[in-house]
Amino acid sequence: MTAALEIRDLTLILGQTQILHGISLRAEPGRITALVGESGSGKSMTLLAALRLAPAHAQIGGAVSLDGEDLLQASEARMQKVRG
Repeated sequence: MTAALEIRDLTLILGQTQILHGISLRAEPGRITALVGESGSGKSMTLLAALRLAPAHAQIGGAVSLDGEDLLQASEARMQKVRG
């Protein structure tokens, strides 16, 4: 089954600090996927990076695809539609 959302080896660097270290997850159609963890564990930053809403100076690595579309390479106009 193809994942609706797939994140592979996501990294996020802010300044000199690596915030996310190789996050991978799949959200499949028709299934509930939860992202849980302690406060400060990176849940919000994972989704902000995946939606390209991290701070402008952030360095994002890895791969994020939605229905096979590479979101890290999508135009800002396309990302606004995805987020909406």
